[in-house]
Amino acid sequence: MPLYSRVQGLEADAYAVGLLGEMGYEDSSGVFVALLETLYARYGDTV
Repeated sequence: MPLYSRVQGLEADAYAVGLLGEMGYEDSSGVFVALLETLYARYGDTV
């Protein structure tokens, strides 16, 4: 998996939250946090 800078990671996260909002999720930030928590719980810190 390629490594990204902190800025690139934050930009990607913001973009994802925006997409979730466009998809109709009222709490797009909350949905994204829940997704990250689920991924971390299943796979841990892979970096």
